[in-house]
Amino acid sequence: IENLSVVREFADVFPDELPGLPPAREIKFDIELIPGAEPISKALYHCITMDPSKVEAITKWPRPTTVTEVRS
Repeated sequence: IENLSVVREFADVFPDELPGLPPAREIKFDIELIPGAEPISKALYHCITMDPSKVEAITKWPRPTTVTEVRS
């Protein structure tokens, strides 16, 4: 740990001996679920709507084969 620049720069903040891991504590937070409840099946965000005919038209465009075709 002494090799870390943050520890060297702020040496006065860190104790000389680390006491170890924090003590095991019980969880004080939980979410009570309703028995038999199903998860909500709803999109979180609205997606972009598209016209399938326009997408199909774009996919049928001829692909450029030369640099000149790409740049034009």
